[in-house]
Amino acid sequence: MHRAALLQPTDIPCIILHYHPGGHKSESRPNQGTGFIVMRLLVILLIIVALAAGGVFFLLENPDQFKNQITRITESGTGYRIKINGELSWRYWPPIAINVNDLSLARGDEAPFAEFETMSIDVALMPLLTRQTVIDVRDVTLKGGRIALLVNEDGRSNWKIETAGAATAPTADTGSTTLASTIQRLTVRDVRLGYIDRTTSSDYEVILQNITTGELTSGKPFDLNAALSFTDNIANISADITTAGRLNFQSDTGRTSIITLITSIDAMVDGERYPTFNLTTDGDWRPDERALILKRNDIQVSTLHIAMTGLIALAGSTPRFDGVLNLESADAASLGRDLNLELPVGFIQLESDFGATPETLSFRTLSGRFDDSELKGSASINPGPPMRVKADLRINRLDSNRYLTSTEASADGLNRPDAATDSELIPVDLLRATHTTATIRVASLRYDTHDLADAKVTVNNNHGNLDVIANASAYGGKIVFGLNSQLQNSHLKNQVRTDIKLNLDGVDVAQLLQMPGITGTISANSDLAFSGTLLSDVNENLTGRSAFNVKDGSLDVRPLKSIAQKIDLLRGKTSSISEWPDVMPFRHMVGQHNFSRGTKAGQVLNAEVENLVLTALGGLDLQAETLNYDVTAMFTQAENGQFKVSKQLSGIRWPLSCSGSIYSAPGELCFGKEGAIRELVEDIAAQDLKRRGKEKIEKLIDKKVPDEYKDIARDLLKNLFK
Repeated sequence: MHRAALLQPTDIPCIILHYHPGGHKSESRPNQGTGFIVMRLLVILLIIVALAAGGVFFLLENPDQFKNQITRITESGTGYRIKINGELSWRYWPPIAINVNDLSLARGDEAPFAEFETMSIDVALMPLLTRQTVIDVRDVTLKGGRIALLVNEDGRSNWKIETAGAATAPTADTGSTTLASTIQRLTVRDVRLGYIDRTTSSDYEVILQNITTGELTSGKPFDLNAALSFTDNIANISADITTAGRLNFQSDTGRTSIITLITSIDAMVDGERYPTFNLTTDGDWRPDERALILKRNDIQVSTLHIAMTGLIALAGSTPRFDGVLNLESADAASLGRDLNLELPVGFIQLESDFGATPETLSFRTLSGRFDDSELKGSASINPGPPMRVKADLRINRLDSNRYLTSTEASADGLNRPDAATDSELIPVDLLRATHTTATIRVASLRYDTHDLADAKVTVNNNHGNLDVIANASAYGGKIVFGLNSQLQNSHLKNQVRTDIKLNLDGVDVAQLLQMPGITGTISANSDLAFSGTLLSDVNENLTGRSAFNVKDGSLDVRPLKSIAQKIDLLRGKTSSISEWPDVMPFRHMVGQHNFSRGTKAGQVLNAEVENLVLTALGGLDLQAETLNYDVTAMFTQAENGQFKVSKQLSGIRWPLSCSGSIYSAPGELCFGKEGAIRELVEDIAAQDLKRRGKEKIEKLIDKKVPDEYKDIARDLLKNLFK
């Protein structure tokens, strides 16, 4: 509307002051009252307001004329082409605002990447009507729509503006471009955002349910509240996210400060809901460096608290985080239950100089505690697949028993007190899914009932071929253990072969075996093998041989003395064994232990202690933790030595049947059953009787039978005492 079309305000008073009915002109009367003057001024003001209102409503009824202005504001501020396909209309109350229907956003002449159903803009009306170059936007509300962001195979996106300041300068016929100095409130509701990156096979969808901001002014903090949902269509991950806090945007540098942004995330992975993640973040985004500085990033999930500070660098081909990580959980068992993980530790606290990329997590200087143990070292994890783990850790002390106890209960009741247990010794699935190079040193290690010092374990697993080498100082000597498992690229677990080597050097045998009946220093080596992955497989098919040598030891012979005393009662005289001390010293004990078809049966143990020969046949059930051996002890004739016996007892087999729990004492195993000693005495007495009968017959033949008939007589009587 042109100014010529309107009445000029300066003309209005003249018309009123000089016009009279009848067409005659008269002079003004100087004696008119003050009330008359006030009335004339009010009439003037009402006419001015009426004319101004008429002009405003004329413009309000024709809002389409502002399309070009809105387009110029958007293009000059963002460089994008905006197209308004629908009509503009006014919302008169409350407050007055422009409603825009069916608009789209595109880069240049390309297809739109964003389309919106409605946008409502509440602007300061008079600057807009008078074509001022700077206006204030009180509120912008965006409802409904779809944003589709795409990165194609060659890395080109459909939304990035290639050249900074892409807005075109206004042409001569458009006049000065109108810019918004502030946006006092921004609201976005029910907008879907899709992101597909074909170079990385990424496919994400975000639903912006509600986003509300405070006044958006450069250099001034503004409030942000948002609720949205996120879906990773490839990994089958979804999350509901809410966030609230303050941001500060610098328009001249593009930098944004994050001021105590509190975020809550409820995630689902493969249909399984996880505990709520709560984050509190303070930091600075620097677009010129493509870097986010985290002054604070606290994460709380279940009983786990993680604090991070550092730098997230997005420049270059690979995003990277470098900083410090603190992690702590006072109740890791609850954390494990909430995350559906088996965490054996009760308390954990870690601190590390930490680095992360999409491929690797690096704990460069790791230190902390778990339960009663202190930890130092370094580690790196590549999620894979396959997962790759490298670690070099030092632990001051470790009780491994609390971490080796399985808490899983199987469907067939393997862990019932009245059922034999089975367990997986070679975790095939884990070995195939990981590649591991790790060295762990433990200053003080407790394993089962054994206390070890300066333990070192090296684990190398490459595509299912596992090598473990462990050594430790124990009971005055050295223990070296080696294990090699060949998975042979087979999915059949019974085709997995494991070789085991064990060496003992100078170890106190009493402390090692925890059997007070024997002392000395043992040296031993074992070379064993089995096929399969379970403890039951060891029971069924373990093979191999062990050899041992015990020097300068002693043997508790009270069980033998007890038997000898009962035999003495039958014989009517005292044997030398009855007069032995309870503990007999010896210079050496040597022996061999052979496995031919597992541990449950077929074991053969041969041992010699001076002139005492021991033989054991039977087996040990590792699952039921029971043993069953037939043991034979025999004294050979010797002129010297601690175990010297009379001629009458030499060569006599002392048969014992030892069975029961592996935790029982030897005396209880071999002599605890009713009638065991009586049967043993009867057997020994029968052997002595047979031997004496044979000796008596031999004397009679030598004395009574002529020489030419002696051989015939021996043949006839040789089986008499069998």
